[in-house]
Amino acid sequence: MNVMVTSVNVKYDNEGNQNGVQVQFKASNKERTINANGFIPLTNEQYEGNESIDKLTGIVRQEFANQIMEEPNT
Repeated sequence: MNVMVTSVNVKYDNEGNQNGVQVQFKASNKERTINANGFIPLTNEQYEGNESIDKLTGIVRQEFANQIMEEPNT
């Protein structure tokens, strides 16, 4: 699965303090018959030290896989 980080949006609270980021991504298989997009919310602590695109891509890939494998709510 090809995963590409498309942007990182900083979130702020009402006082103007940074309170996390949203890592936007798109993903598709080699044949492009399956595709997905969305964002993964990260806390400041999760983002700190993981600012590089390579590290963020790894985080997105892992969280996306976790969500896919989660049992659906019924």
